[in-house]
Amino acid sequence: MDQIENASISIKIPVTYNHVSAISYADDMSDTTIYGSGAKSKEKLRVRVNSRIAEGLRALDNGVSWAIGTADGHVLIVRWHCDSWGYAICGPGRSYASGVLGCGTYEETLAYARAHALDNLGGIAWQHSL
Repeated sequence: MDQIENASISIKIPVTYNHVSAISYADDMSDTTIYGSGAKSKEKLRVRVNSRIAEGLRALDNGVSWAIGTADGHVLIVRWHCDSWGYAICGPGRSYASGVLGCGTYEETLAYARAHALDNLGGIAWQHSL
């Protein structure tokens, strides 16, 4: 039987450090800008980059989404966004957009979106996975 081992990998990520402003960031990664000098900025940036990578992996693990069309023309999209479950609401004819974040699990969020459609948007006309 094969033995399973834990392992780690190293990924080289280009980083920019501005010596004048002491601002650092990972070049092709959003939300990684930090302020600090030398070694402190390197450690702060390492934590921020690891956090962004973990967030991306959670997004991959939560890739399911669901669409709900309502009787009055709204469309609700349940999906993983901003590191939590939520649903987007698009008004009839794209007249407006809104959203709800932080609804708990996928199942809870789907239940909230369906209840929203039933209670406030004329009922559910159609729904399916995306």
